[in-house]
Amino acid sequence: MTEDGEAGGSSSRIATLLLNATGSDLAMFLDLIAAPAFVVDPAGDGFIFRANNAAHAHATGLSFREKAGLRMDEFLPDDVAAQVCRNYAVCVTERVPLTYEECLELPAGRRWWRTTLIPLSGPDGMVRRVIGTGNDITVIHQLSERAHALVVEQEALRRRLTRTLKTAVDALATAVETRDPYTAGHQRQVAELSEAIAAAFDLDDETREMIRLGAVLHDVGKLGVPTELLVKPGRLRQEEYALIRAHARIGIEMMDGIDLPEIVRTIVTDHHERLDGSGYPRGLSDRQIALPVRIVMVADVIDAMLTDRPYRRHLDLAAVTEELSRHGGKAYDQEVAAVALSLIRGDLPGFTLPESWHLHRAPRTL
Repeated sequence: MTEDGEAGGSSSRIATLLLNATGSDLAMFLDLIAAPAFVVDPAGDGFIFRANNAAHAHATGLSFREKAGLRMDEFLPDDVAAQVCRNYAVCVTERVPLTYEECLELPAGRRWWRTTLIPLSGPDGMVRRVIGTGNDITVIHQLSERAHALVVEQEALRRRLTRTLKTAVDALATAVETRDPYTAGHQRQVAELSEAIAAAFDLDDETREMIRLGAVLHDVGKLGVPTELLVKPGRLRQEEYALIRAHARIGIEMMDGIDLPEIVRTIVTDHHERLDGSGYPRGLSDRQIALPVRIVMVADVIDAMLTDRPYRRHLDLAAVTEELSRHGGKAYDQEVAAVALSLIRGDLPGFTLPESWHLHRAPRTL
């Protein structure tokens, strides 16, 4: 006989012994199993508790000497008996091993169990006995519940911090717009378009919110620029324009020491950069410029062109399209520019045109 045959015969003999053993003999066999183990027999529409080992008795508070020969519903609460018997019935009906997890109210208390049931069939092929082994996984479930509670708590904290950040950002944006009435609403309009572009790129909610906040805050450095330059009509002299451009550097300095999300900080510092390296203040290029910055960069240019500025009247959509087409893939991200134009034209949903935009009027010189 082969080793496999010997093993199969040995298993068959053990199964026969377990199938026919009763009382203390059955408990003795079960005590050879290190894990908590028990035996039940099908009986009509229920199950009879036959035996368990010491490990199972200790874990559950059930002793075969007290409960052996009783139906499950004779010593367990009706709902618990019904719960365990449903699983036993599946094992008997399907005649296959079954593993499952359940929470039970036992004499030892409320416990979570992972149980494996093994059906034993008689000569007629009918399941006559079910052996169960189980592990108390209550601690695992408790840790899981605590971890879930911690995640929920952290999410609530994140939402509170986001609301606080949003309030602070809006206050700063209002301060900027108060000093620069020609761009009143500019930051919020850039934020709305940026958020719509981010949604079209299917970015996650948190990233979209950070892009929106960064866009609202992108010109915060203008708080450090003299008001008379921000509102000066006509073209600026070279040295005056240099002071205006300094708002990007000032924004960087203002962000130092403030615990802002990295996306928000990067938008504030880099929104005047260009993919071809022609931007400021750091002359970044291509892969050095993150997608959130590329989005706000395009939205900022569009809003600036379609609204009145101190030094010129607004341009129209044709001029915007020409600018983005000519420099798309060079200064501006081509895909971002295409999405932005589709949103403005209404080819993509999710964006409402600001009232201050003038898409079809020809520009007029002041």
